[in-house]
Amino acid sequence: MTKCPDNRCGDRPLCWTGPHSAAEPQPHGRQDPRRLPIGCAIGEKCSFPRGRLLAVAAVLISAAFCFIGSSAQALIVGPYSLDASTLHLWHLNETAVPALDSAPDGTNLTALGGSATLGNASYAGFSTALSTATTLGDYLAPRTLAADTSDNTLMTYDDPATGAFTYEAMIRVDFNPATFNRGNVPLYLICAENEAGDRPFQFRIHTNGVFGSGAFILQFFNLTGDGNTPFVAAIPTTGPDAIAQGKWFHVAVTFDGVAAGGHLVFYWTLMDPSRIQANLIASAAMANLIPLATTSGVDFSLGNVGRNTPNGGFAGVIDEVRLSRIAHAPAGMMFNSTNVIT
Repeated sequence: MTKCPDNRCGDRPLCWTGPHSAAEPQPHGRQDPRRLPIGCAIGEKCSFPRGRLLAVAAVLISAAFCFIGSSAQALIVGPYSLDASTLHLWHLNETAVPALDSAPDGTNLTALGGSATLGNASYAGFSTALSTATTLGDYLAPRTLAADTSDNTLMTYDDPATGAFTYEAMIRVDFNPATFNRGNVPLYLICAENEAGDRPFQFRIHTNGVFGSGAFILQFFNLTGDGNTPFVAAIPTTGPDAIAQGKWFHVAVTFDGVAAGGHLVFYWTLMDPSRIQANLIASAAMANLIPLATTSGVDFSLGNVGRNTPNGGFAGVIDEVRLSRIAHAPAGMMFNSTNVIT
């Protein structure tokens, strides 16, 4: 490259590489403002430094890649809005019963059992929530639970043709996993049960009777189709989604229907705005499902089981309970991302 001895920007000698040729000096006084080096003004004797050009180009390219690489921003989706697949949606924002079902022709929850309460602080942005943490008999249900048919409620729990569903909620763990001991009594989350006959499902947490192990499992019982054999998933004890006292988690179980493969999938995810999808912890094939809708009605309840005497109140807080007629994808529930650039 040809040196231009008397062309300078300030006190720095620079070289001009065009426009006449790759090595021909730009005639003095004929500077093209589109070709001025950074830091030079029209009228100055300036040249375009190759090193500076390369440095500027590198910065611009790097910035472009950073912008493209930051195209997705994580977000928490809830509180949920109704969509075409929603069967039931309880925001649990009330301070007293009834807790309203936001779905059209939904089922309001009118009975608080034991020492259960509404109006408890929820996760940031979700108003208030249900607590079933005080006694083993705590629950929220459409009717006062009893050991007979007086508490039966007709509800739809899945797609009546395919059997597909998603059951999900936000929960706060109010017990110490390292020391919690309830023997063989589960912590019930969402249940549709009965004293006899139709017993559609239980969705719950269990210690499997292992005291002090800190090991917990999610269980789903398809009692009508598969009987008294639960599908299970180990709840994380290490990593970002590890079960911990005082933390909020999104918990879900989904089923895509027998015709779609019969996939039953468990999710357990820390409520964290940096997450872009739910954390899958286990999956299984559930081929023997009988659609969960019943004609006789069942004992539906949140935070406990409605069969006989409620005895398994969830030791914590429950919020934003949604039942859907499809198997939601990991990014189709509480966590998602918004695209800045595509």
